[in-house]
Amino acid sequence: MKNYPKLGSGTPYYEKLEEYVTASGLTFDYSKEMTITEFETVIDENTTLVAECLFNSKENSNGSRKATIDGEDFEGNLVTYKSLHPMWNDTSAEWIYCITYNDHIVKIGMTITSLQKRYQSYLCGYRRTMETGSPSTTNFVVNEVNYAALLSDVKVKIHAIRLDKVTSEVTRFGITKKINMSVARDYEEMVTDLFVEHSGHIPVLCVQKGNSTK
Repeated sequence: MKNYPKLGSGTPYYEKLEEYVTASGLTFDYSKEMTITEFETVIDENTTLVAECLFNSKENSNGSRKATIDGEDFEGNLVTYKSLHPMWNDTSAEWIYCITYNDHIVKIGMTITSLQKRYQSYLCGYRRTMETGSPSTTNFVVNEVNYAALLSDVKVKIHAIRLDKVTSEVTRFGITKKINMSVARDYEEMVTDLFVEHSGHIPVLCVQKGNSTK
């Protein structure tokens, strides 16, 4: 750990990150968030543990040729996401996902692609690209906060809820055709509303519920 980069709060990366991470670590107490078990009781459904977040170290690279943390000045991906379940690569559905810190939910999100593809897009938010202004700030913040959590020996995991794709027959342009109807955003808002109802607030890393960029 001694050669791992320091926490990237403040300039030159992104000042808003300081709402979640400072040089001392996480600014919030994740243990005050609802646990994944409590959440399952609230929504009356089970979730599936699909992946975990790990340091992007050589030991966790599984032989990949992608750059891994090689010292304190490293500005590439600081974390990686490891599949723990076949659902991770499933492209036949839409998904709601929860990021947990020691089983406490810190973020609820959704994706209309596979979970793997969503987290690949998260990995576009790293320090070197942040300096050019190119990545999503949401992706950058989530990765940096996950990295800070790992530095504090917190277990960072991803749980998911499968959403079967919905089709509807429509007629337009003189053509009748079955088309896919995306439901993930609405379902994400439903479960987030339930989270708020039972906890009094949105998960700490949720910037805006119902936002398709999450």
